[in-house]
Amino acid sequence: MAIKTGQLSVVQPKSSFWKKATGYGEKYVEDFTDEASAQARGDSLVLKGYEWSVTPLSGGCYRLEATNDYSQTGGQSDPNTPLSDVWELQPNQVEKDILDSDNATVNLLTDGNKKLLLSYIDSPNTPPAFTGTTDQINAATTLLKLSQAGVKSVRIFAPVLRHTRVVRRDFTVAQSLTNVGSIIYADSLKNLEGTPGTLLFNLPTSSHPTRNDGLTMKYGWMKKYPTISQVGGGKWNLQQEFEWGLWSYDLYTFI
Repeated sequence: MAIKTGQLSVVQPKSSFWKKATGYGEKYVEDFTDEASAQARGDSLVLKGYEWSVTPLSGGCYRLEATNDYSQTGGQSDPNTPLSDVWELQPNQVEKDILDSDNATVNLLTDGNKKLLLSYIDSPNTPPAFTGTTDQINAATTLLKLSQAGVKSVRIFAPVLRHTRVVRRDFTVAQSLTNVGSIIYADSLKNLEGTPGTLLFNLPTSSHPTRNDGLTMKYGWMKKYPTISQVGGGKWNLQQEFEWGLWSYDLYTFI
């Protein structure tokens, strides 16, 4: 291999390409007559997502070795093509007030019986006299007994959909904050957030509950603020999460 003096040589460096399960990559090798020039060249490659090292050779020369992982479709030629693009569904559970949960017994609770129940929970005294149909009275009585036994919350499954992209340092597309804090209906997620149709898992869907207490609760995905962090080789990790749940229609924006 020819020895380079600074940046003046016209001899092309040697590159080799490899392939693995996660995508494609390149190894770049170049020799220099001084260490400072090798390091300067390495620093210039960091902008394109390379990681590099310089090793002394015999005769006072130095070898720069740089590697870059990138996808087959993007490569180093397109800075705005993510080096990796991954969607994953993560299990998650939360504790939720039993009276705010999507439960058949809770959904039978009338507004009047709910007020009686809440009044009793705040100041236990004489058990309230519930009214309504037999099913409505039985539902309120069951919830009263649970309250008396100290059961005030239930465990709810709230899976998290996570979209992670690793991009080059010169990636120019800013992470979008559109719809952050809003609840996205399941059937709107693909159009609004680009969820691919080739996912090897099913996203949860549920019918919106019909309640007797006058509250409107709907299922959907809450879009959180993204997490953005720098990783090795000058690359950036862009992570966006969506949390599935049952949300108050009066408190959140639904789209």
